[in-house]
Amino acid sequence: MRYILLSADNEPTLYEAPDEIAENLFDYAEAFLESVHDPQSPFWETVRDPSGESYALLRYDEKHFAAWLNRQAAAKAQPVREPEWLSIEERELIMETARKERYFPDWKQQYPWFNF
Repeated sequence: MRYILLSADNEPTLYEAPDEIAENLFDYAEAFLESVHDPQSPFWETVRDPSGESYALLRYDEKHFAAWLNRQAAAKAQPVREPEWLSIEERELIMETARKERYFPDWKQQYPWFNF
């Protein structure tokens, strides 16, 4: 199990994930995005503007991705989850470091991060 960071243009959330998912996070994210963009996806929503014209809107975030990951074979035995056993201070330290170091390759290998 390894830590991964997921975000949707907001502060990242720390999760623990099976090694298979952590090592292939971008492949899993790509597969998730393909499923989200399927016209039958539950993430599509129809909204109307004040003039009455309707638009299709796509809404999802990192929590939807984590839930989707848990339906994948790699997570059946070990689900992707927030590490509640870490103290708030430990989580904050990891997140603070993530914000500072996220552009460094070594950091990305240790804590894979996907932002939607």
